[in-house]
Amino acid sequence: ELRDGDDYIASLSNCDIVVLSPGVPPHKASVQQLMAMGIPVVGEIELAYHLCKARIIAVTGTNGKTTTATLIHHILTQAGYQTALVGNVGKPFIEVVEQLDDATWVVMEVSSFQLMTCEEFRPHIAIVTNVTIDHMDWHTDRDEYLAAKAKLLACQRGDDWAVLNADDAGARSIAGSGKARCILFGLHATDAHVRLEGEHIVARLHQFGCDDVTLFQRSDIRLLGKHNLWNAMAGATAAYLTGVDAHHIAVSINSFDGVEHRLELVLECNGVKFVNDSAATSPHACLYGLRAFDAPLIWIAGGRPKVTDFSILRDAICERVKAGIFIGEAAHALATVAHCAGVSHVVIASSLKEAVSYAFRYASSGDVVLFSPACASFDMFDDYKHRGEVFKQLVHKLIDSWANALCEAIAR
Repeated sequence: ELRDGDDYIASLSNCDIVVLSPGVPPHKASVQQLMAMGIPVVGEIELAYHLCKARIIAVTGTNGKTTTATLIHHILTQAGYQTALVGNVGKPFIEVVEQLDDATWVVMEVSSFQLMTCEEFRPHIAIVTNVTIDHMDWHTDRDEYLAAKAKLLACQRGDDWAVLNADDAGARSIAGSGKARCILFGLHATDAHVRLEGEHIVARLHQFGCDDVTLFQRSDIRLLGKHNLWNAMAGATAAYLTGVDAHHIAVSINSFDGVEHRLELVLECNGVKFVNDSAATSPHACLYGLRAFDAPLIWIAGGRPKVTDFSILRDAICERVKAGIFIGEAAHALATVAHCAGVSHVVIASSLKEAVSYAFRYASSGDVVLFSPACASFDMFDDYKHRGEVFKQLVHKLIDSWANALCEAIAR
């Protein structure tokens, strides 16, 4: 039954429970009105949790949660576990919950939007990849965003696990939000339980009654960027806690190709790599992309800005970017930062198609053309996935045109 109009809230007065879409903030006036009427208001994750018999691994974080959740699902599947990938990646939790039994491991990515409407949600393993401030167009302030992330841990008990990034101040700040056993992973923190020792990722978990073990080698990871080492550490730790042995973890990490639109290698032509990082919708996410390469970068960025200040990118731009090509509403702001960072070639393009053409013009063998927007997509595209698909199509089309022109020239 569809209800709308000015009086739709009043028409819900006899409901037993109201389930919010993740896109509807709990502080919206209509939601507050429902709460004032004494009607329980929950989200889809909370509702499905109360119907779920399976064990839950939940991943949150400002960046890295999709890759980490997908990697965990990959490892468990390769190890022969019965598992389901749900949430923001995979199918909606509520859609599959009745098919899940107590022998299944549910792996889910959970956003701050979804956590806002959770009150009793309790994953057996909770993972926090990092916490930097994002979605300030949705949350009322920084504290609300942090509180939402902390809800992932809030209802955990002493026999649960919380796996957090020890190198990230935001993740550490919510470490005491629940009663779970807390495992820290990190590349730099001296108190990390899972850490890099030489070229080995080692888990030292004797204080939790587990043997010390090498989970995988750094060289096992095929994904680009230091941030993906953190993601792999988180994923490997979670898999180990479910009982997967280190050999299966290492083999599975080595066979993991990553997730589309996240530092995705589109193709390589004449020594130039074209990389799609369209999922980088914030400056912090883009920073991981800029730092993932030692090669000179032709950087395409822009879109609808989530912030007004892009200065966090300045040092990485100065070190790596030889040409910056900018599109969308944030083009001028990004161009200003690039100019201040001393970038040789700075161009504002009218479209992504024009930006890719400029990138072809500036790129030479050994360079990387990196599409890492640092912005949302909604000024020009349906979403970041649509934007990434368009980028890949444009790259392939230009490469094909170049190859055809070369063949014609040779034929003459």
